[in-house]
Amino acid sequence: MKFILNGIRLGIVLVLASNTAFAAGGFLSAIERIEDAAARIHMDSLKCEQDANAVVDLVRHLDPLQFPIFEIREGAPAAISALFEVRNDLKEEMQELYSAGALSAACAPAIRKVFRHVRGVEDFIGSIRALHGEEPIPANPNGPGFLPAGILVHEDVREPVRLQSGDILLSRGNANVSALIARMADEDTQFSHMAMVYIDPETREEFTIEAHIEFGSKIFPLRDWLKDGKVRTVIFRQKDPIRAAVAARYMFERVKSAQDAGRPVRYDFGFDMNDHREIFCSEVVRQGYSFASAGTFLVPAFPSKFTMKNRDILDRLGIRIEESFLPEDIELDPRFQLIAEWRDFSRIGAAVRKDAIMDAIYRWMEMDGLRFHPSRNHRLQARLGKVLRNLGFLKEKMPTYMRVRAIEMSLMIEELMGELEKMTEAHALRHYAETGLPFNFFQYSEELERLKAEGALKSASFRNWFHP
Repeated sequence: MKFILNGIRLGIVLVLASNTAFAAGGFLSAIERIEDAAARIHMDSLKCEQDANAVVDLVRHLDPLQFPIFEIREGAPAAISALFEVRNDLKEEMQELYSAGALSAACAPAIRKVFRHVRGVEDFIGSIRALHGEEPIPANPNGPGFLPAGILVHEDVREPVRLQSGDILLSRGNANVSALIARMADEDTQFSHMAMVYIDPETREEFTIEAHIEFGSKIFPLRDWLKDGKVRTVIFRQKDPIRAAVAARYMFERVKSAQDAGRPVRYDFGFDMNDHREIFCSEVVRQGYSFASAGTFLVPAFPSKFTMKNRDILDRLGIRIEESFLPEDIELDPRFQLIAEWRDFSRIGAAVRKDAIMDAIYRWMEMDGLRFHPSRNHRLQARLGKVLRNLGFLKEKMPTYMRVRAIEMSLMIEELMGELEKMTEAHALRHYAETGLPFNFFQYSEELERLKAEGALKSASFRNWFHP
């Protein structure tokens, strides 16, 4: 399981002084070694996981202190583009093998790790340039208008990029709940939300069809996509445009009619992807494509698993299933093509820190048996929030049907993550002042484990309600 594996890997020192061979030839040569290792992954054999882990190990030992910072800054645009193509090549190979029925069953989660670690390198080196006031990638005027110009477009996509009905927008926000969703399955992810695009065939108006915790399902103008502070967006497309258009139209009409009637489709806190009476964000896509195919085209191809022993967070949120459709599962679905990707490199570091913290929380729960025990204050706040919502207040915060236990969980996660962020901030700032480099995911993880080993967590305020 991910918690055990992460616990073992966290024991490996990130910075290996003797690892000069990896740095030989400079920064871009190190990136090329990652490319070469990814090209040697055999997805149609039992070696897939071993080959994928070789790529992950190279990423984990890519120590930025081995290179002059100016070399990373100068090489970042080329490196980001090259690693973006690495991910595209892997996805295309998955598509070919999946179509031929030759994709190894154990390969999908291994490739997910590769995607996550390779994208993490892109995020990190892009954030270095952004911190020094430089554009991480060249502006692309051919990207879709609802995203800024710094966008990577798949080389096979005709430019300028035009969205189609049924396209899928995969994204990540910077709220703490985004990290909770991104890390709550067996395999970690970097995304927390998904929406479906609908384009009116007559007016050509562009909309997103979405499901949010705060108010259920809703239709939004596409131009408002980034208004809630997203830090990354990836566009995916199903290759059958007719099926995609039917899926989008069906979900648009279902959500819009309920919204216009003042009874939005409820948010599915249980994440049951097969019961569509209530829907969560990814379920918008699943139900749409199921309808468009009379139930023969079910998304995703490889659902996320929830097999952890300590299900305290999931239970409090009302999640009882052991398999569901998390947003990033679409990246592994060979039937969808990656079209373009955008990130706000100046803010991506905050999401990385939240991911590391949430990952540590889940790991400590699994390995040390930690659980949440709401304090009297948490219980009072949750019940007061419930009363206020039923009186018509807090409409943008929660639905009337959100359970008190889920509200308590949200309050505790906010408080716990906020305190852990403060505890890691000083060391991260000192590292940046000394090196000019931000903390990466592994450094945040190691700092959290150091704090825990030195007993800092035992003196934190959350010790009274986050313990075995």
